[in-house]
Amino acid sequence: MTHLKEQSVRISRSIAERVANLSYIESIVKKPENMSPSRGDAPWNPASLADGIPGIWVLFAEWDHLEPEKEWRMLIHQHVLSLTKDLTFSTPNLSLFAGITGLSYGLLLASDNRTHYRQAMTNLNHYIVRHLATTILEASQWNALEVVNGLSGAGRYILECSQDEGIRDIADLFFSMLIAEASSCMEDISCSRTEVVQLGVAHGLAGILALFTTALHKGFEVDGLQAVIHNIADYLAKHVRRDRFGLYWPISSERHFSLNDGEEESREIEGWCHGTLGIAVTLLRTGLICDNDHWKAIAQEAAGSVFKLGDYELNSMTSSFCHGLAGLLQLSNSIYALCGSKDAALFSDIVADKLVNRYDESVPFGYQDMEDRVLLDSPGLLQGAVGIALSLLEYGRRDDPQYSGKWRELFFIA
Repeated sequence: MTHLKEQSVRISRSIAERVANLSYIESIVKKPENMSPSRGDAPWNPASLADGIPGIWVLFAEWDHLEPEKEWRMLIHQHVLSLTKDLTFSTPNLSLFAGITGLSYGLLLASDNRTHYRQAMTNLNHYIVRHLATTILEASQWNALEVVNGLSGAGRYILECSQDEGIRDIADLFFSMLIAEASSCMEDISCSRTEVVQLGVAHGLAGILALFTTALHKGFEVDGLQAVIHNIADYLAKHVRRDRFGLYWPISSERHFSLNDGEEESREIEGWCHGTLGIAVTLLRTGLICDNDHWKAIAQEAAGSVFKLGDYELNSMTSSFCHGLAGLLQLSNSIYALCGSKDAALFSDIVADKLVNRYDESVPFGYQDMEDRVLLDSPGLLQGAVGIALSLLEYGRRDDPQYSGKWRELFFIA
């Protein structure tokens, strides 16, 4: 293992150790100066996968696979008890990153392949099923289908648990309704009844495509699945643009139509959430699974444009997974795993080096997130230290036969 990989693993372990004490976390995140400008509150929601304890379970679970002789399993159990003993559900929020399916997915990954917490998972599954019908009936627009707050996020958990008690009774119906809704939305797009279409993984078409592609790869058979996959993939392939780095996708199709005469093409953001590399990973996976050379070629060329980003672009990014360097590191690792791109491997080294050099032992969780020029201490999975720790761990230990990597499922890249 190279020195850079060793440093990455060391930092990942350090972050895991720093988030072991929940009282310590609460004392840091709830300081008055640590309020998120966008939320008006602390960047911490204990029951949330994105910002809370379930995301920490996931990090501990990865370390438990690598070091089963250590105390990671005990830490998982302590954290599970701390959350579940007082847990009440006031609203039927089923979303992956802020709701019950995210908490359930975190518990699933922490359970060591369902060895632990089986009754708790069954109870959560029955809760999900009870509230699913109402949520589906409210799904009438694209934002209801997205990954972060919508049904596609919930769908990834349902897909992973499609044979579990409770979930198996509704999995086929759920995906049939989701495919029907997505097909209807694609029809609206083709008839120009939809003016703005988000394209990225977190809030757009690529995330929906990633779910359907994974369902196809797992052998899930539902009428209309392959047709909607082809419609979405073709749409993404058609709406790729070009700037000075090469092919890229804008945040939305509206951006494509809003260019003024003489305005130069330029990508607005890179990262997992809206960026080109997340879409490229999705389209490449889809092309490989569906054996479509056109999609594969566009995806690989677009990914190559991201690998041309220089210090100016990369240094201006945060360290977080959602829209920062940790997301780019994981996505470039994914491109390398899918097609063996040497450029992807070199880019991973560059980004990992930047993340390692940003690590600051003097701050509570090793990294801080930047929001509206405010530095925040956040332990979260999506925009905090846990997501960075997972990305660094994969970079350093992806070739270890004991490494799990199951956490990638949460970000729709596996």
